[in-house]
Amino acid sequence: MIGNENIASQLNDIHFVFQENVKTAFLQRLCSHNTAHNMLAYLGHSKGYKYISEAIADDEIKSKMILALQEGAAGLVYKYGISPEIQSKKISEEIDKLLVNNFTDPISRVARTPIKKLTPFERFTLPAKLAYEAGVFPETLCEGMAYLLKYRDLEDQECVTLSERLSVDGVEQILFEYSQLEIDHPITKRVKEIYIKISGGNL
Repeated sequence: MIGNENIASQLNDIHFVFQENVKTAFLQRLCSHNTAHNMLAYLGHSKGYKYISEAIADDEIKSKMILALQEGAAGLVYKYGISPEIQSKKISEEIDKLLVNNFTDPISRVARTPIKKLTPFERFTLPAKLAYEAGVFPETLCEGMAYLLKYRDLEDQECVTLSERLSVDGVEQILFEYSQLEIDHPITKRVKEIYIKISGGNL
């Protein structure tokens, strides 16, 4: 399965039809901007926040967001030769924008379509796999994925579908189907452990 294959082989012309520098820019944005906003959204929702600006003002959430970006950065440096300095600068720029611009985006808007955000080339799964291949276990990204699974919004059909499927199929099957992670992949196991913990011991 894809979860155990070299991630580089998946990023082929089917997914990227542009020149290499555009591909690199896409990966950097995905693993910084997109990951940051969604870490804030899902962890922020768990604390009852309504806006991204509230989540970034929470020191605990901000710290976890930064850790998630650093995990993804390790994967980009390892797999694509992006210099640590360049990716560190990209992360700093993203954090500065979030702090200075005081984003008032509703969390419900940023967190919508959670199934899409679980797919292999999206903001949690891709940086988590890259980090894992680089020898850095994506602990904080796993936490982000777990909070995504816990997210509930009755006005978001994908969220309703995901919740219903989780109650029947469980975390392993959901990540196997949507994220293309093996049932026994360490990332899957850790996401499940965190999900059970934050859900009060219930699947």
